[in-house]
Amino acid sequence: NKVLNNNGYISYQQLQEGSISLPERKDVIRFRNFLEKNLYGKKILDMGCGVMKTPGYLTLNNADKYEFIGIDPIDNNNFSGLRIVGCSEFVPLPDGYTDTIIFATSMDHVCNLNKTIDETQRLLCYGGKVIVWMSDRSAHAFDRLKNWLRR
Repeated sequence: NKVLNNNGYISYQQLQEGSISLPERKDVIRFRNFLEKNLYGKKILDMGCGVMKTPGYLTLNNADKYEFIGIDPIDNNNFSGLRIVGCSEFVPLPDGYTDTIIFATSMDHVCNLNKTIDETQRLLCYGGKVIVWMSDRSAHAFDRLKNWLRR
């Protein structure tokens, strides 16, 4: 995991134009617009927030009305909110702490999906939302599912 995180950090530093967090990317703009319409409450937890001060999808029009919490295994404290160095399977926050949890292209990076889902459920307040963005440019998830079912 340490090697993978180091590789992730190097790619953030050396291949910044490929980052899914850049605010001017069209897919990031679409996701940001989706978030603005679908966020619940004021406490927003970004699972896998990366190393940017503000990931492009969180550059919301009314960002000052939210409390942002970011968690990422890469040790970097350049985040415009509470930053936790850690992983989605063990989040040091109390039960029901957050209103919305965002997985912005990070759900496929977790070590244990079942534990991540359990933690997500534990952390959400009653009525809270989970928003997952999977950025697979090669094929839409629905198309991949149809192809798999045909096989």
